[in-house]
Amino acid sequence: MDSRASRREEPAVDGGVPERSMSSDAALRRARDEVGRLGLTADVEWLGSARVPVPVVQLRRDGCLVASGSGKGTAERSLASAWYEALESFYMSWRGSRRLAPGATELMTAAAVAGQPALTGDLVVRRWAADFPGAVAACAPMDGPRGPVWYPVFLSDPGYHDRPLPGDSVAPYRSLLRYSSSIGTAAGATPGEATLHAIGELIEHDALSHAMLRWFVAGDTAPRLVDPTGLPPHLRRLHDAAAVAAGAGVHLIDLTTDLGVPVYLAIAHRDESGPPVFGTGASLHGTHAAERALRELMQMTAADPAAALAALASLAPWPLLAECARLPVRSLLTSADRVSLRDGAPPDGRDPNGAPTPVADDGRVEARPDGGEPAAGDRIASATGRLSRLLAAHGIDVYLSELTPPESTIGVVTAVAPGLERFSLVYLGLPIVPTGRGWDLWTGAMARRRSL
Repeated sequence: MDSRASRREEPAVDGGVPERSMSSDAALRRARDEVGRLGLTADVEWLGSARVPVPVVQLRRDGCLVASGSGKGTAERSLASAWYEALESFYMSWRGSRRLAPGATELMTAAAVAGQPALTGDLVVRRWAADFPGAVAACAPMDGPRGPVWYPVFLSDPGYHDRPLPGDSVAPYRSLLRYSSSIGTAAGATPGEATLHAIGELIEHDALSHAMLRWFVAGDTAPRLVDPTGLPPHLRRLHDAAAVAAGAGVHLIDLTTDLGVPVYLAIAHRDESGPPVFGTGASLHGTHAAERALRELMQMTAADPAAALAALASLAPWPLLAECARLPVRSLLTSADRVSLRDGAPPDGRDPNGAPTPVADDGRVEARPDGGEPAAGDRIASATGRLSRLLAAHGIDVYLSELTPPESTIGVVTAVAPGLERFSLVYLGLPIVPTGRGWDLWTGAMARRRSL
């Protein structure tokens, strides 16, 4: 990572968004500047309803669509979010990114990639090496606490296989493309902000994966249902608005794992024979995690259900996976534990009891000696450091790759954390098995099923 975040002038932070480095207006200007710098044009379309408008930004080069993104949040924040999601999608596969620039990658065998100690926890890489040890793929360096690690590009860019780099035939690992995803890639007004959100997304999907495995595979844990009457006023209003947008009741469920970082699932109480309408959110701030989940649910209400229906249909040969993808939580709610909203993550990175006790903590760094508030960049760096320490306390390291070049006005970063679970990809209609620390839940449940 470079030091651009600290060199840039940072406008005032939007007080309602603790993990953003500047106001929504300033962030939007920066995104528009980046689109212009790249020689792209942008079209903005609003979907959804007047009550829940969802912006969609389409980026074009010479009239051809190259990337798109949709936004969530308040009107101002959702528009900025859509621009950044579109830029994230663009940089993920653009040959001008740092990851795919000439000379940036190396062709490596599966055995060599899996032989890196840092990737021991990545079961997809290990399966690749076990099945095709001599297979070659383009790999990019990622920086981490124990030095760089080389990671296969195809696992962090779902579109890579359509235009692989010279020497990478794709054929030897085509069966593993179902594990390719953009999870862990995020855009932000600064590289530091993008890094924070990339790590948060990994934690969010790890928690959702564990919930799916516990509830529908292992069947050994009741959900933790948040009592909406105890929500802060602004979240109670948002909860009500989400129910209106979904046309159904909304359940807010605490998915926090042993990592201790608050993660929430907001899911509509609809017909569970079809695809779910839901949102998830993770944050060091419990209220912000819940807000992200509720706003993502509202964003999802504007989505065309055709893709979700097709995803479920593709899982018909695997009923257990289809059940995970449907997220049928209604039958579980009768045995749910009623809980309050969490204040925040434990400050020391430890949560020995699996998460039941909220710990008040606002995630800020200490005030400056002059008594002033810490700068936005300091808050972002402090939050990123806390997440990294929480993961390290559980034996999980984070590795980073910045995709944006030095002259970029924004940041797009890919993060991988070998060992964190990505089984949640099943909701996209992908027939997969656990990719990391959820494997023991899966194998234990399968053994019990065979013994019945």
